[in-house]
Amino acid sequence: MKPLLALAFRRYKGILVRAFKTISVVAIVFWALSYSASGVITESAIYTIGKTLEPVSKFFGMGWKLFMAFLAGVLAKEAVLGALAALFGSASGSMFATVSGAAAAGFSPAVLAAQVPPAEALAFLSALMFNIPCVMVMGATHSETHSTKWTVLISVFNFYLALCISFCVYHVASLVL
Repeated sequence: MKPLLALAFRRYKGILVRAFKTISVVAIVFWALSYSASGVITESAIYTIGKTLEPVSKFFGMGWKLFMAFLAGVLAKEAVLGALAALFGSASGSMFATVSGAAAAGFSPAVLAAQVPPAEALAFLSALMFNIPCVMVMGATHSETHSTKWTVLISVFNFYLALCISFCVYHVASLVL
């Protein structure tokens, strides 16, 4: 029994370490993209990219910040946390605060709830749950199918399915909430 628990603990620790690394890297990238000399996010590269994509993302029920976090979820689901912390954290938050912890960056569920309407939050969660699992899973799919065509087809299907579900959830939730 003891060796089994030790093995389970080592694997659990490995998963936590990989998740922390992924969240940290994505938080750094999103913080760097959201950085501007004046400290205002509207003058940053991520704002420009997000606002360019917003007409499309609004159709699916997500604002530009949530859509950018959704796209980060393609890398890994845990990457969404780093993206949300960087995008919804305080504008004056330092990179160290963003990476070291969401709470230190001024990001909390209360901040998110104040900035995101319930229908949009439901659309985001629905899209996230049905999105491409992650790049690692798609790599495993490619190694199992030995077909780039099938891997791309599965990825595109999951991505568009997630957006279609998000569209439906947002518009139904908008009527109810």
